[in-house]
Parts: sequence; structure tokens; C-alpha cells
Amino acid sequence: MSQSNKPFVSFAEARAIDAQKTQAIAGGYGAWTLKVVDPAGQEIAIPPGSDISFDGFSGSGRVVVVLDKNGQPQYDKFLYEQKPGVAIVAWGEAGGTVKLVCLKQLRPFAYDSAEPEKEIVFGQIPMGFFSRPDRELPQQEGMKSAVRRELKEEIGANEEDIIQIEIPNLPTLWADPTFLRNGTYVAFAQINLETVKCGPQGDHGDGEQIQKVELVSVHEMLARIAAGRTADGVVYNMGESLGPLLMFFTRYPQFFEVC
Repeated sequence: MSQSNKPFVSFAEARAIDAQKTQAIAGGYGAWTLKVVDPAGQEIAIPPGSDISFDGFSGSGRVVVVLDKNGQPQYDKFLYEQKPGVAIVAWGEAGGTVKLVCLKQLRPFAYDSAEPEKEIVFGQIPMGFFSRPDRELPQQEGMKSAVRRELKEEIGANEEDIIQIEIPNLPTLWADPTFLRNGTYVAFAQINLETVKCGPQGDHGDGEQIQKVELVSVHEMLARIAAGRTADGVVYNMGESLGPLLMFFTRYPQFFEVC
């Protein structure tokens, strides 16, 4: 790909294209800046226009310079790439009724602009990151491995409780492509409601705070989504949960229509 066809470049690359415009971007109002405070409490100033990047357990991020259609620097932008993960619509059928697995989970990093000091508990489907062994497998096998582990950890479903794992034709859900470069994989898992004993299986060292695991009818799930926030204070407006549910209902429209 030629430089002119790239959507973004580093600051160093942008300066090679147009040093003056790149300097204006770095020093402009609203430009991305980085403040670092060392363990001794001393603030370290990172000069504007520096190439900033970081890597960690859950992903990596960097500040880039976006190019226009002519390959000229436009503005700087923060991009984040998350470690591969899977969101799972776990469902089962008993007595002619389809039920979905719903977790009530505290997400301490989310905030409500109306009540910024209040922690939010979300009603959501099971989900989690790939382990290192998952990432070493072919995509679909890695997804199925992650699904089995997450269902075990988050809802207590053993291998014999899982009837089938289905991977959509296009399994990736891009939750927020404005800054999140990659997406989350989506899978559907049919479970045996007569054998599974729903409940989180203790602390697995990842800091998850699952408060409750429920089996809810499709009708009840839709009612909770319509309410947005239910009487018990649980919020259902979570994109990483709503997106896979919509994918699930388009795969099984008959479950949606009976409501």
C-alpha cells in the first residue's frame, strides 16, 4: 500500500509528508497529549507530536495521524486494538419455551453521565477474552475453546451441558469502529437446561464481578431491553450484548416472533 492510500501514519511518517501541518496538528486545540507520573510522583512531560503507544494484557493502543484522501495529514486520533474475545448467546429450550442466559455483572469502568459516581451493573450475555492456547488454534477452534471455558467459568456449564456451539457466517461484531480497530467474535451455544446448574464458578483471577446468573425467556429479555434500566437498577443497554442478541434473533427469527 502506498503512503497516499494509508488511512493513518505515525507522527514521524506524517512529518516526512508535511512537517508544518503535522506540527500544527500536534500543537492544536484538542490534540492528544500524554502525561506520565513516575512511581516517585514526578510528572514527566511527553513533547507534543511524539509517537505514543502502549501494550498490555487486554490489548494495545497508539496515537496516529489520520490522512486525507490525498495522503495529507488531517488530525491525530487514538486507536485501540483489543485482545481477541468472544460474546456468547447461550440458550436452551424447555417445555416449548426458549430461555437465554443473562448475567448481572458489575462493570466498574463504565459510568453514567447522569450519575458519574454510581457503579453500573449490566444485564448481559456471557463473554470473555481468548486465552493464549485459544489464540494458537485456528479461528473457529479457538472460538469454541473460549466458549467452553467461559460457559464453565461464568455459568457453570460443563462440557456435557453444551448441546452445540454455532459460529455465524460472519462471526465478528465491530462494537465501536470509531476508535476500536478490531471486533469481538460472536458464538451461539445451545445448552441443556435440565442438567446445567447456572451460577458463576468463583474467582478466576480476572476481576470479574458476576452477581447473578439467570435463565430468562425471550419475552422477558426483550422487556428488559425495552426498559433499558430495570427496577433493580440493572442496565441492559450494553452494545457487546445487544449486538450478538440481534445476530442470534436474525439466525433464529422464530424465537423472536413468538414474543
